[in-house]
Amino acid sequence: MSRDDHIGTILRRMRQGAKLTQAALAVRLKCTPQRITGIELGKRQPTLALLREWAEACQQTLWLDFHAAGDGSAPPPGWHSAGAEVRRLAEIVLSM
Repeated sequence: MSRDDHIGTILRRMRQGAKLTQAALAVRLKCTPQRITGIELGKRQPTLALLREWAEACQQTLWLDFHAAGDGSAPPPGWHSAGAEVRRLAEIVLSM
């Protein structure tokens, strides 16, 4: 995962790795394909619940690493900020 990846890019790769179309994933998540598109393009913010459901639908493992912003500590190596996406206290690490 590079620092340029945002949550949508990571989730798109997860979906594609599971050989699912956006429409097929939307059916599994009980949402619209437009919501999937918006999240993958970084225009919509996924909830933590949706992240869990997305990983399950793709038969992947989802790990969340929380880091409290503003506490003066440095983020761990490889941490990237995704800004508005989920107001990013979580880094997604995928087990593929």
